[in-house]
Amino acid sequence: TFASAPGALADLKAKRLAPPRQGVFLEDPIRVLRAARFLAELNGFHIARAALHELRDAAKILRKVAAERRLVEWDKLLSAPAAGRTRALRFLERLGALEILLPGTAARERRRGISLVARMREPDPRVGRSLLLLPLGPERAGDFLRRWKTSREERRLASHLFALGLRRPGRRAIRPPTRREIAESLRRLSPFLRESLLFLSSAGDEGTRHLVSALSPYLRRPAALRRILKPVRPLLFAEISSLLGLPEGPEL
Repeated sequence: TFASAPGALADLKAKRLAPPRQGVFLEDPIRVLRAARFLAELNGFHIARAALHELRDAAKILRKVAAERRLVEWDKLLSAPAAGRTRALRFLERLGALEILLPGTAARERRRGISLVARMREPDPRVGRSLLLLPLGPERAGDFLRRWKTSREERRLASHLFALGLRRPGRRAIRPPTRREIAESLRRLSPFLRESLLFLSSAGDEGTRHLVSALSPYLRRPAALRRILKPVRPLLFAEISSLLGLPEGPEL
């Protein structure tokens, strides 16, 4: 037999996310992030109105939760489809939770970060965090990534992404990039090519997105990509002479 909390089946039928009893969010504030994550993952569900007051109170003490536990929920939330992750981030902003997790930030900075994450074409938690923090500038963003206990590799990736030019210089009219520009761009974006293209397609201008479209096919052509990133050095004349066993002259 199966047992359920009173009203659970009615909540499920109404696509309503409700706590089993009062106090559960205050007992463990990580459930604030978890509630937002459920909104991101469960299409069509909504948070019970009666739970919102307690959620706001619990959001105020989110910083007491270990950073490692928060990071797990961040990864799951930012791995959700675009519409879901955007809805979840806006919900956290309305609760005041984002302001608590990003102390000292302005509402316009947080809203700008949410809009950048909404543009991300495919889920990637590490790129999503960089986009969310991009409006804060590299120094402040890096400080938050350290406080959130992200990995050293993610912080290295973020430094690489923040250093990318988000505006493509050149003529106003959008023109196809030359082969040389493609090769130089691929080398500049390596070794984080996939992440860089995802970041630039979300945060760059029209010219940058046009360049991203030209670079993206190389992700599906590893052999061509290797030739560009690690070109074979042409043989010197003396090496050819030595390999063929011929001295310099008309025969060679």
